[in-house]
Amino acid sequence: MSSLAHRQGLIDFEDLQPERGYSPWRAYCQLKLAMRMFALELQRRSNAQGWGLLSAASHPGYVRTKLAAKAPVARYRLSTNGLMFLPLLSQSAEEGALPALFAATAPDARPGGY
Repeated sequence: MSSLAHRQGLIDFEDLQPERGYSPWRAYCQLKLAMRMFALELQRRSNAQGWGLLSAASHPGYVRTKLAAKAPVARYRLSTNGLMFLPLLSQSAEEGALPALFAATAPDARPGGY
């Protein structure tokens, strides 16, 4: 499971456990990039070894979870009134799992796809 936040992620191999300063958003973006990289590498290894696996990443959309509820408000502000519209734009955790199921089971799923 990844996120478009992977585009903002940078892997700091010298500080994987953010000991030199922690930023929740930076850690989230790094995690989502790492998950995307893992999906691609797993597919590459499967292809090379003939394992026959399908590894694909997916984006769940904006899901109502405790993670989002505890996130810094500024990250999710959509307008001046921002937060009052977020429940309308989000989905349940169950609905957020559907893209992963689709990525894994769609007849035209692309190995290493997103």
